[in-house]
Amino acid sequence: MLFTWSFLSNQGLMVIFLLCLRKTERRNRNSQMKRRPVVKHNTIPTFQRYELAGVLSGDQRLILNRQARILTLLSDGNEFAAQVCFPAETLALTQALLDAHPAPCPQAVLYAVCAGVEVEEAREMLKALFEVGMLDLALRGLEGVLADCRAKLAALNLGVQPVAEEDGYRLFRLSLV
Repeated sequence: MLFTWSFLSNQGLMVIFLLCLRKTERRNRNSQMKRRPVVKHNTIPTFQRYELAGVLSGDQRLILNRQARILTLLSDGNEFAAQVCFPAETLALTQALLDAHPAPCPQAVLYAVCAGVEVEEAREMLKALFEVGMLDLALRGLEGVLADCRAKLAALNLGVQPVAEEDGYRLFRLSLV
């Protein structure tokens, strides 16, 4: 994700610089501790199924093809109802929302997905940005990707709404008027 840094004050830039420096130091420390390379196998399946109780009606379900970045809505009897193709970043945010269902997906998790960092690092960054009064500016990028998610999910009759009490977002069914 690309950010425009011109809106940050010197104090805000210093906070971000220090957080990035701390992350780099942790990476260096962890890489020194590794003695032999570990081969990781991709254990996440290409297709994931989501039933989303309380959001989808009847026997509807969503099938996510992660490689092709396609989300398909199947209606009762496995009939094709709708399909949406996602850009990579929007798909990652959508998948975080789907994985969190029925609970709201915390803002820190969504920010971690957008910023490409671990959730704990995202929490630290959000806390530091809040303390220097820059949280709203930093979350503009997340809001932009959430807007893309909303636009794509509308084709599946789904929406994304904020949950203030939980400081996160959740999926809901769009009602047809």
